[in-house]
Amino acid sequence: MCLGGASGELASASNFAIGLMLALVFLVLGSFGGFIVYLARKARLAEMDDVNLNNDLTGYNR
Repeated sequence: MCLGGASGELASASNFAIGLMLALVFLVLGSFGGFIVYLARKARLAEMDDVNLNNDLTGYNR
């Protein structure tokens, strides 16, 4: 594809669009990563609460 030179308006707009799409990809991947970390923390807290509840029911406390 001929952009009419390295400093043309079309080349500048194409570079901006590529940067914008790349930023969008990183935003989506970061959101998925953050959600996975959130779920891992919630699972760990739920497991700790379950252990504490079981200890209270059996009368065993550390």
